[in-house]
Amino acid sequence: MLSVDRPLLTAAEKQAAAAGRPTAVALDMETYGAAAAAEEAGLPWLAIRAVTDGLHDALPPGLDRETADGQPDTVAIARAVALSPRDLPRLLGIARATSKAALALGDATLLVAAATAGLSRPLHPCECE
Repeated sequence: MLSVDRPLLTAAEKQAAAAGRPTAVALDMETYGAAAAAEEAGLPWLAIRAVTDGLHDALPPGLDRETADGQPDTVAIARAVALSPRDLPRLLGIARATSKAALALGDATLLVAAATAGLSRPLHPCECE
């Protein structure tokens, strides 16, 4: 995983950023800041990431736009799709991949939490009562 400071949309941009780093399979923007803050505060940290797009995957135009609070700018994304409808399948593919990644990330987080608590497996919600 390679940390970058801005969204990279094209496969060429991603591959250029990862040049010389043969173990990089994807890019990440969020982990570096959190890790640096934890390190500075002397706190242990662990990052669990789920990848929705790899180094060879181009993202549809508009996904690099954010609102002032850091959320995806849905108006800019809708405008980009309206101007280039052929990008809609790629956008829908990213949405599906994001959904799958979120589920996998949830499962991984439960496993890590269980292991940290010394459990052999995550507790089912019904087992907590």
